[in-house]
Amino acid sequence: MVIDHCAVFASPFIALPMHWIGRLAAPVFVYLCVWSCEYTRNIWKYVFSLYCASVIMIVVDALINSTSNVFNMLFQIALVIAILSLSKVRYRALFLLFYIVWQVFSSLFVISILPVWGDAAQYVLSIVLGNLVDGGYFWVLFGVALFYCRENDVVVSICVMTFSIIAFFTQNLGFELMTLVGQNSPVIGIVQTFGYFGHWGPLVSNQWMMVFSCPLLCLYNRERGLYSKYVFYFFYPIHLIIIHAFMVMFNVSLGA
Repeated sequence: MVIDHCAVFASPFIALPMHWIGRLAAPVFVYLCVWSCEYTRNIWKYVFSLYCASVIMIVVDALINSTSNVFNMLFQIALVIAILSLSKVRYRALFLLFYIVWQVFSSLFVISILPVWGDAAQYVLSIVLGNLVDGGYFWVLFGVALFYCRENDVVVSICVMTFSIIAFFTQNLGFELMTLVGQNSPVIGIVQTFGYFGHWGPLVSNQWMMVFSCPLLCLYNRERGLYSKYVFYFFYPIHLIIIHAFMVMFNVSLGA
């Protein structure tokens, strides 16, 4: 993750491999979040901690002019897992229905205020209301899938591979199809879109590289590690602040 974020300081030739390495981070985070739901003494307290962290990240994002917030994704995953872990089926169904209805109507409300309050207010309200997922609900489904197959390394690997392929074919799909259709020559469009260094080429549209996280996930021994309960809660925002400080110091922009 840190290597991926530090790619902003590198030349495009160096930055691209750094992004490849960064693709390993998200599946590892999600997998460990799933096991945290298994080992935590109180899953609802864990969910609340992730929610609070996602809200606090609003302040950090405002300071560094960013919308990076992995906590809201982990919060949504842990929340759905907590609901699906309820002992009685009727409670699971009821809470899951409430979750879906809340997501729909709160999202519609946030969208409705966009013309009046603007993007910043929409982002803040989405985090507070708990209806924003960094990366989309694709990651929630991914987390739930890992939760149900967490005990079997082979099935976990198949799950990661499947979602990696889906991510590859859905990453910027609309833009890439427009690029393909918009070319005067279909051949040029295909090459620029699907070539190795094309917009949709496997080296640029590199979400599929999440598959390389499989060995790391399979190395996990299903045991609780050293007690470091709040390390990541502090590390994530602090490393973003440090990177932003260096960007300001060296006059580096995200487009560099």
